[in-house]
Amino acid sequence: MTTAEPLTQTSKTVSVQDMKLFSLGQRSGVLSLGGVVTAFCIAGPSPAQDLLLTITGLNLATDTAAVVLVQPRSVNQGLGFSDEFAVQVLDTSATELLVRIHRVDLDSGWGQDLRLDIFIVDSVSNP
Repeated sequence: MTTAEPLTQTSKTVSVQDMKLFSLGQRSGVLSLGGVVTAFCIAGPSPAQDLLLTITGLNLATDTAAVVLVQPRSVNQGLGFSDEFAVQVLDTSATELLVRIHRVDLDSGWGQDLRLDIFIVDSVSNP
């Protein structure tokens, strides 16, 4: 029986860029959303198939946002990258996110400046 080798995991910290906050306000008797945040960060390249990424620079109203979506986007523009990634949100706070990026198409790292688009809903109130 063979045992699997441990995953080589790299970690790094990056800051959000172009963060925008949209306040959708309160409406009586209707489901309302708290602050909605959009931003992105550049995760960059990774020598390993897995990358633990701490994303800093957020200013959320709560440590446990109602919705946190992180979408990888290859800044490809004719460079021919066919890499495929899965992103998992591991932890959140009012000021940062911890995500795991895993390359799913190959058992290797990547060389591109991988971008992550971020969409967060701080809270949802149900009257």
